[in-house]
Amino acid sequence: MRHRIPTLLAAVLLAGPGLSGCGAAPGGASSPAAAAPASQVELPEVVARVNGTAILRDEFERAVRSAEVRAGQVVPSSLRAAVYDRVLDRLIVFHLLLQESETRQLVIDDAEVDAEIGRIREGFPSEEAFQAQLVEWGTSLEELQAERRRDLRIAKLIDSDVSPRIAVGDEAVRAFYDQHPDQFAETEAVRASHILIETGSDAAPAERDAARARAEAIRSEAAVAGADFAALAREHSDDGATAPAGGELGFVTRGQTVPPFEEALFMLQPGAIGPVTESRFGFHVIRADARRDARVVPFEEAGGGIRRMLVEQARQALTAELIARLRAAGEIETYL
Repeated sequence: MRHRIPTLLAAVLLAGPGLSGCGAAPGGASSPAAAAPASQVELPEVVARVNGTAILRDEFERAVRSAEVRAGQVVPSSLRAAVYDRVLDRLIVFHLLLQESETRQLVIDDAEVDAEIGRIREGFPSEEAFQAQLVEWGTSLEELQAERRRDLRIAKLIDSDVSPRIAVGDEAVRAFYDQHPDQFAETEAVRASHILIETGSDAAPAERDAARARAEAIRSEAAVAGADFAALAREHSDDGATAPAGGELGFVTRGQTVPPFEEALFMLQPGAIGPVTESRFGFHVIRADARRDARVVPFEEAGGGIRRMLVEQARQALTAELIARLRAAGEIETYL
């Protein structure tokens, strides 16, 4: 039996290499309850030392809050030990990499920092919203710039150390393709769009009749009057996940949807709008946008993606080797 990693622990385990400061997240995410993670636990003022450099309680608490933001929950007591250990380990790695970047005298210019801050700003609807988020994070623009400069230095260190050692030849790409044929087999699929008029499973007959009539009227607008299907989906569909995109579902393979929807969809030719179809979700107006026959993706089409995957795998392995070298050469003390 496979067990899912609890959300907060997964957020820590899957986070990227940079873990400094307030952990500002583009898009305006806010800290849950903005509560200090150590409110239930007494932490020492210095939680670790890396080659003599202290990792202070305040930095550790901000890193935990950053993990909480990504997870959307505060640390539950059942996960506290595992999360704290992982966060501390990531901070130790961060300081090892930062110290090595200083030893190698890697420099990040102001333009690079400004570009990074600009990307964060773009995640907010206004400058006022961005400034308000800085307040909620408990940081300033200057502190955020300093943190991003450190993150960029670490990224530059990894790139300068790892990239020259990555070698993925044509033979390796072809070997992966030949050894994993199942990964390049595509089943028959139809690219679909739909408009959902939702009804509950316990809806009264009159309510269901009204929903069907509404769906029939929308279908008539699209199929008979030639109204723009995407515009109708944005205006009328109750499927909140697809309505903003004009009802677009992408390519749908057999077994992905409920049987009534699948049966209706796979009977359609590209460009056709089917009859109103009822499922347990309600009534669907379905359009087939394109059809893709079952096939094996040719090597010429798959090769680029395989190469990118192999390069990323090599980058991760070489980065782990770099971190292991720094650990072995460093002096690390922990006090949690």
